[in-house]
Amino acid sequence: MDSAIAKFLDPTIPAWGASEEEIDTPWWLIAKEGCDPSLPGGGLARHDMLYIGEGCNRMYLIVGGKIVWTYCTGKGWEYDDIWMLTNGNILCARQGHGIRQGFQRTVDV
Repeated sequence: MDSAIAKFLDPTIPAWGASEEEIDTPWWLIAKEGCDPSLPGGGLARHDMLYIGEGCNRMYLIVGGKIVWTYCTGKGWEYDDIWMLTNGNILCARQGHGIRQGFQRTVDV
């Protein structure tokens, strides 16, 4: 999975995709500069993860405890489940449809 994560760290990836839609700021917070390693489990830096939150339509890729990539699909139905494939594509299910998201910010619905 490290090779898939490395694709998201490429500096040529645009900061915002053509089909991305902004969302309201989530009511919960994700630390942008890492997390306290004294927390149970060593904090967010212990495990890289692809994260989605309740009531939020923004995907977060967290590497080394820091947010390195996000993607928004706009307001509406929240995400139900999300997976990162070994080729770097992300599959995500929303309450009304599924999405295949590429690390280059391209989408197939």
